This record gives sequence, structure tokens and C-alpha cells, in this order.
Amino acid sequence: MNFDWQEYCSLATSLASPICNVGNEEARLRSAISRAYYGAFNRAKVRLLGGGYRPRGRDTHEQTILGIEQAGQKQAAAFLRRMKEARLWADYDEAPNVRLRELANKTLDEARSVLQAVN
Repeated sequence: MNFDWQEYCSLATSLASPICNVGNEEARLRSAISRAYYGAFNRAKVRLLGGGYRPRGRDTHEQTILGIEQAGQKQAAAFLRRMKEARLWADYDEAPNVRLRELANKTLDEARSVLQAVN
């Protein structure tokens, strides 16, 4: 049985919960942003483009999001683009973000919308 990418979104929700006390809050929220993006991105890719879809070359994420847009899911593609930007910040930028919880919550909401659109 293939991995269910929605499990990443479930993990992200748990990590972003105010009652979660594993590790440091910033690390949890950054991880939640990253996992929410990957969960929604991969679920949409599999559902809309098929499990065998393998883009090649530079920026495979943008190619995949473009494919999702061309499959008629323009709003899901727009959410994924915004989530990707949040994920890039969360995974690579050392600068603090004073609105981190807000960004995490927005990313989780957008991930839920993408999942709803493709399920």
C-alpha cells in the first residue's frame, strides 16, 4: 500500500497545536508548515496527475503545480504556490518570523482546502 500523503497534514496539525509540547515551538511550527505543504502537494500530485507523474529538470514543484492548475484546480494551485513560499522560508530562512503561528495556521488552512479540492 502506498503512503497516504494526508498523514503529513495530520502530523502538521498536531505539531501546530498549542498543546503539543515536543521540542521548541518555533521548530514545531516551521515543521508544521513544511509537512502541510508536502502533504497537500503530494496528495494533489497523485490524485490529479497520477502516481507515475515524474517531472524532470529545474523546479519540479512549479512544473507539478502548473500541471495541477491545468487539470482545472486553479485555486488549489494558487494555494500550493503560497504554501511553497512559506515552506521555503520555514525550511531555509534563519530569520525569526513574529507572525509564525499565523503563517502556520494559514498554511494548514490552505492545505485542508487543497485536500478537499482533490479528494
